[in-house]
Amino acid sequence: MKLKFTLMIVFTSLAFGVNAQWTTVNLSSGRSGMGAAAANGKAVFAGGIGNISIPPAVYDMYNSTNNAWTNGSTSLGRSKVAGASTGNWMMFAGGANDWILSEYDRVDKYNALTNQWSNSNSLSVPRAAISGAGTLNKIVFAGGSSGMGQMYHNTVDIYDTTTQTWSTAALIVARAGIAAVANGGKIFFAGGNDASTTYATIDVYDVTTNTWTVAALSQARTGVSAVALGSKVYFAGGLTSSNTVSKIIDIYDMQSGLWAVDSLSLARQLISGGALGSKLIFAGGANAATTSGFTAVDIYDTLTGLWTTAPWVTNPYGGASVVVGNKFIVAGGISSGLANASVHIYTLTATGLEEESPKMISVFPNPSSGFFNIEMNKAGILEVLDITGKSILNRVVESEELMRLDLGAYSKGMYLIKFTDCNNQQSLT
Repeated sequence: MKLKFTLMIVFTSLAFGVNAQWTTVNLSSGRSGMGAAAANGKAVFAGGIGNISIPPAVYDMYNSTNNAWTNGSTSLGRSKVAGASTGNWMMFAGGANDWILSEYDRVDKYNALTNQWSNSNSLSVPRAAISGAGTLNKIVFAGGSSGMGQMYHNTVDIYDTTTQTWSTAALIVARAGIAAVANGGKIFFAGGNDASTTYATIDVYDVTTNTWTVAALSQARTGVSAVALGSKVYFAGGLTSSNTVSKIIDIYDMQSGLWAVDSLSLARQLISGGALGSKLIFAGGANAATTSGFTAVDIYDTLTGLWTTAPWVTNPYGGASVVVGNKFIVAGGISSGLANASVHIYTLTATGLEEESPKMISVFPNPSSGFFNIEMNKAGILEVLDITGKSILNRVVESEELMRLDLGAYSKGMYLIKFTDCNNQQSLT
């Protein structure tokens, strides 16, 4: 029998209330400049530097399956590392050891399914302050600096998880301090700076076509926080060319191709951002001189269109952040001039189970050769996941809609659709 694409029908509903809370634990050691990535229910915070000049070769790992933390060793101690993931793969690339004035081309690779680590000197150019993101079968690392910030790079290193091979490309302008985020089959590298200039440039890589396009932020800035949710990408805060912090949020709608602008409650840079359920979270951050951090946490609910705040007690900035399971996790960073060991965890809690009519969402034909019609009779958020639970599509549905889904770029097999309506009812299909 010829293998086809199938969307599994479950029709189970989970009612999420507004219950969410911050809790804290500690890393094995206080560190800033870590790389973070998540895959297969695991989150890893690797590298970084403490309060001495020699960066330790360590990582801390959170497993959402058993709610446990463990730690281990990376192949090389370094800070200003980039973390990125796709599928079951996490990668931690580049970095520097300021003590010996060196940058590295080292890449530590972790398979979250087999629990195996490997490493190689795989970047085409050694560099730190590099940025990375992954989607579909590609993990991409771009930009960065070397010579202890004296030289800036436009180098892009692309890893194909299917063929396990590397290729290279180039940003339109060399820079570091870039915000990187993936949405659907595209990766955005936004803002950044070199020794004399702050940029508004956004380099956009289309993984499916292997092509690049260019866009721009409304305001040139570096140290931006980039988050994707639904069909939109959000670029928040940062440090401007006039050396002031910004509260601007540039919003790009991938479906319409249009831009909009919103604002944070407080201007700041080096914010830790993430998307959890229907919520965008922008946490912490620092002033222009990085002499003071902020406890501000802005939370935007994309279903209600409302902003709320849930401030921290402490004030770290530059923490490494990921979303895994029902948790948004921010680890480490700097607080009061010292490397911070705190891990702030924002947990979205379920309030109970409710039955929901299967008519809320229907799919046809099923199975198919790759094209599906998805009919929704409510506004909400539609997410498509592969069999490992990796999200491959996430978009906001504004009203009743008939959507055509093309999975032709993916492997044939079983997929899952999760639809969350405006009342936070979830239907799994």
